[in-house]
Amino acid sequence: MSKILILCEKNSVAKDMARVLKCDFENDINGLKYYENDTFAVSFFRGHLVGLCEPDEYFSHLKNAPENLTKSGKLKWSAVPLPILPQEYKFTANFGCEKHLKSVSKLMNSAEFDSLICATDTGREGELIFRYVYDFANCKKPFKRLWISSLTDESIENGM
Repeated sequence: MSKILILCEKNSVAKDMARVLKCDFENDINGLKYYENDTFAVSFFRGHLVGLCEPDEYFSHLKNAPENLTKSGKLKWSAVPLPILPQEYKFTANFGCEKHLKSVSKLMNSAEFDSLICATDTGREGELIFRYVYDFANCKKPFKRLWISSLTDESIENGM
């Protein structure tokens, strides 16, 4: 039987969610802890794991043009090439998040799970965190959104 993977923004929220859903078994994938039972597994993102690539990753001419570089060789900001509107957005792991991101991506794409639940904070930022990781991981699984306004046991139970 396939399980549903619930992804929270923070470890503390994942622990609360796991406790309420009685996900008592603690498991690990490359150092990333997650909690599970026969129906659900609960894990977390640890905030912003993924960001958009820098402009020179989209348009190499920005990086290679001497007038766009500082003396140390870094890209300097200028309003000249703005707006930068790529055809398709590219994502990169945020500094220091590579290992955690790789583990979360592996978990999201695991055959053990047939669908996901986005349980990040309600609001634009929480949704963005989930969507960036989902896209970065090239995940194709269907997902639902858990929309709760508090983390009380009753609120979690009602939301689920």
